Amino acid sequence: MLRPVASSARQDPGITWGNSIVGLSDAARGTDPVTGEGERTGPHGAATRNVVADNELQKRVRDYYDTTQRLYSRIWSPEALHYGLWYPGTKTRREMLRNTDRRIARELGLRMGSRILDAGCGIGGTSLYLAEQLHHEVVGVTLSTVQLQQARRRAAASRAPIMPRFERRDFADTGFADGSFDGVFAIESVCHAGDKRAFLREAHRLLRPGGRLVLADGFLAGEPSGRDLVDYRTFVDGLAINDLEPIERFRESVLREGFVELAEFDMRDNILAAARSIERLSRIGVAVCRLPCRLGIFPREWLAHGLAGTVQRRLFVEGTLRYRILSATKP
Repeated sequence: MLRPVASSARQDPGITWGNSIVGLSDAARGTDPVTGEGERTGPHGAATRNVVADNELQKRVRDYYDTTQRLYSRIWSPEALHYGLWYPGTKTRREMLRNTDRRIARELGLRMGSRILDAGCGIGGTSLYLAEQLHHEVVGVTLSTVQLQQARRRAAASRAPIMPRFERRDFADTGFADGSFDGVFAIESVCHAGDKRAFLREAHRLLRPGGRLVLADGFLAGEPSGRDLVDYRTFVDGLAINDLEPIERFRESVLREGFVELAEFDMRDNILAAARSIERLSRIGVAVCRLPCRLGIFPREWLAHGLAGTVQRRLFVEGTLRYRILSATKP
């Protein structure tokens, strides 16, 4: 059943709503509701059982972020890794990134003090925003040890009423108790999953009835060919992504896993300013590090990462890639 969704004309302080594409609807273990029985918590509430059974793709993703996080922090932002959302009046990269945080919070639509999972938390920027500004109880998970260390350092310095917790876990198999979260969100992290439906199943399991799922990510528009295929492989290979999901298939998967009230927003135009900045910085980075990377002075991942940045804007402009925000509810 179709339902109306927000149009691009709808406004919120500091936020616009992008181009709405479709709105669809369809008819624990122990005393700690998050960690479950048998897990002990250490400093800052972090569970001591941070076990990730690395498969080949997970190891690749982990190694990618362990190697490139310093580039993200020094060149892009010390707070975030993702694209920012540009709206009229946005003046800085930091404002674009903050717009993303606000949009995620708006789509979650949860009361103050809700328990939220940040699935693929990076260095914890959005988690900290939700904890500090909206007083949510946030748990972030990442595969990267480097990101985990940075996120925990930032949490220790935070003045949030409830300190965010960060753990090293697989977001498709967290080990958290059933129904232990009011919201789950993922910003440009589900793209790394080999099995996207496994993540959706886990999110559905973790959410309480009425809980909200929000994602912001890139998707395939169709099957790329020619130059688009070459650039697409440069993009995904450089970012440790196996393959992006066609948006139609992912939309169907959300509903098949039991979610309802699916809303989808086309945010391509809102991320193009960030995409231009990434392209410009990447061209400079490739020029600087191409030879040192090939000689083994710098990690080879840096060059692949930079090359991915040089092609991503064109893929979005040409329509090979789409950038979407999706939200859904567990009935």
